Amino acid sequence: MGRTRSRRADPPRTAFLYQGMVIGLFPADYSEFRKSNTPQRCRGFACGVSPRNPVNPAVLVSIVEDDELVRKATENLIRSMGWDVLAFDSADSFVASGAVYRTTCLISDVTMPGMSGIEMHALLISQGCAPPTIFITGYPNAQDEAIVLANGALAYLEKPVDANTMLAQVQLAIGAP
Repeated sequence: MGRTRSRRADPPRTAFLYQGMVIGLFPADYSEFRKSNTPQRCRGFACGVSPRNPVNPAVLVSIVEDDELVRKATENLIRSMGWDVLAFDSADSFVASGAVYRTTCLISDVTMPGMSGIEMHALLISQGCAPPTIFITGYPNAQDEAIVLANGALAYLEKPVDANTMLAQVQLAIGAP
């Protein structure tokens, strides 16, 4: 007679929204939680499937950076991986563009004229449409890092950002192997 082995179950991961923040989630699980808890009006392309090609995922990485050289360099790096890129020189222009509804991964500067990257992320969270976000900054500080990570950002990276580090974070955000 065969024995049945009892398998030790992993403790359930409970995630919930508290004042617009995702609580109790590991970064690797954030994108799945975001997809299942995104309001219908924001789900247009949350799963990353293009209406032109419903089988293959379409990845759109949006970059919000006020420094043109950093924006262009990041854009070229992401494009070299074969992913679609939209670049914006301010948080206001990104929010006004409507691209947030199609964005698979957002790379944002923290300090910008007008709306900061942190304020933009908080706005997107309050609207229920925040894509997985990677913050980059030339002025790192512990307070900003704590805020963005508590609000569900995937990373808080100091400029200049190593290309391999950036690509690894983007791959984590889009679920690429």
